[in-house]
Amino acid sequence: MYDIYGCDKMDILEVQKEVREIVGPKRITTEYIDRVFYSRDLSVDPTELPSMVVLPKTVEEVSKIVKIANKRNIPIFTFGRGSTLLGLRVKENSIVINLSGMNKILNIDTASLTVTTEAGAVWLAVNATLWKKGYELSSQWHGGVISSTMGGAVAANAIARTSEPGTQVGDTLVGLEAVLPNGDIIKTGSAANPNSAPFERYALGPDITGLFLGSAGTFGIITKVSFRIRRKRNKTEYLSFSFGNYRDAVEAVKNLQQNELIQFALLVQGALPPEKENLLHIIITGNENTILRKKELAETICRMSRGKPEDPENTRRFWETYYYSWLRGMPTRYYYVRKGTPYFCPEVNAYFRIQDLPKAYDAFWEYWNKEKSADIKRVKGVLKGIDTFFTYNGGFIWFDPLFPVKDKEAINVGFEVRKEMTEKFMDLGGCPAAISSSSAPIVFSRLGTTYEFMKLLKKSIDPKNILNPGVLFPEVL
Repeated sequence: MYDIYGCDKMDILEVQKEVREIVGPKRITTEYIDRVFYSRDLSVDPTELPSMVVLPKTVEEVSKIVKIANKRNIPIFTFGRGSTLLGLRVKENSIVINLSGMNKILNIDTASLTVTTEAGAVWLAVNATLWKKGYELSSQWHGGVISSTMGGAVAANAIARTSEPGTQVGDTLVGLEAVLPNGDIIKTGSAANPNSAPFERYALGPDITGLFLGSAGTFGIITKVSFRIRRKRNKTEYLSFSFGNYRDAVEAVKNLQQNELIQFALLVQGALPPEKENLLHIIITGNENTILRKKELAETICRMSRGKPEDPENTRRFWETYYYSWLRGMPTRYYYVRKGTPYFCPEVNAYFRIQDLPKAYDAFWEYWNKEKSADIKRVKGVLKGIDTFFTYNGGFIWFDPLFPVKDKEAINVGFEVRKEMTEKFMDLGGCPAAISSSSAPIVFSRLGTTYEFMKLLKKSIDPKNILNPGVLFPEVL
């Protein structure tokens, strides 16, 4: 670490003193337990301990801290709520900036249909506030993702559970404020004009906002975000169908998408009764005048694809209570603890064109049931499931295996599965999102000059590699 960043213990102690002067003694901690807690997300990837954890309250404080770190060559890692399973991998003698204290809703503009919040605001809390005013975020999520922060959702390029056009997270992001690696503060979109407000993303030159989407904090620390909002949908209907094979299910969803009938569709495979091997959950939203017709058409399409109607109660519970477990009709507590044994989940993800989904499923089941079966059984790995969240023109696969977290061999096999499945998805034309230190070497190594351009950008704006080193880019560029 010292060879890379040129710091020593005296530097760290001096930095702690300087940072304490900025934020005060109550918003910096060097306690061992705090450093452990903020050194990782929910994964079991190896990590090191930072020298301090800081909770700034303003963008000015973040800027001052970044300038100190830059001057002293000390790396900074950003932390929201740590709710991902991607692997944070903090470095020793670093600073962790926890943005959860910057959680205010700054403005709700019902005329321009935007909401602006600090980066640490929680997605569901923002949505709940909007509901009271008759509005909602244009990008609607459900399940565990709604516990993420607004800034974290942008930095991780989190996946919205939506099939509607123009409602992915990136589609609804209007602009943001960020602290660059040198400590400068910038705004993107229309808000870059000091006389304007955050209402239009595609203005004032290049789309700088997109640079930070999915950047995992490597290009800058996001401190404010602005998103599109809409009138809250006043009516919701639920459907659930099982299919004899996933090709029929994909064909049904393709027709549902092309007729723009649904807000949400998710295909569940794995950990299901045999008669429901491919279970499709469908959410339809709208108003009294249109929703029943949409529901009738959706039912007809599913039946024409040989779908069998199922009780939609679990679909409703998932959507209304946000519990991901209802997708399989099981209590949440069974997801990561089974027969008293705790498990970890080395997630794998990728976008696919809808016509390529069947071959991705074929490859997965061949791998899980044959190619890797002996290793998985030896360490008692199990399958939580393989789920596909359908976007407007494709599908986003989450592959969720489980391995005993107290068994070192099981952890190693889990990491192998993550690596090998990421490689397979890339070979099949899959495009992972929510990229982190565990997947970046695999994904970016396939991108050729595109990755070289990314590294050039990183080196240009962060020549000392201060922000989140090793997360998306090598520690030495």
